[in-house]
Amino acid sequence: KLGCMTWKQRIDELMLSGESVDSIARHMGVTANAVREIIKGRTAAPRADAAISLLALHQSLIRSTPSTSEAA
Repeated sequence: KLGCMTWKQRIDELMLSGESVDSIARHMGVTANAVREIIKGRTAAPRADAAISLLALHQSLIRSTPSTSEAA
């Protein structure tokens, strides 16, 4: 399950690191509203290509720690 993190948790971490909803959305190739829908829990997961982009952004900006990447 991708390191036991939800898509919302990945977005939350990116936002805590200084990324805006708009910049995350641009990187994912979706609208800011689509990102907000994930944050609010109305959308469980982005479409496949957007999910891959979100995962790549998260991995490039958030340094993996044993508790997030190796616990799975």
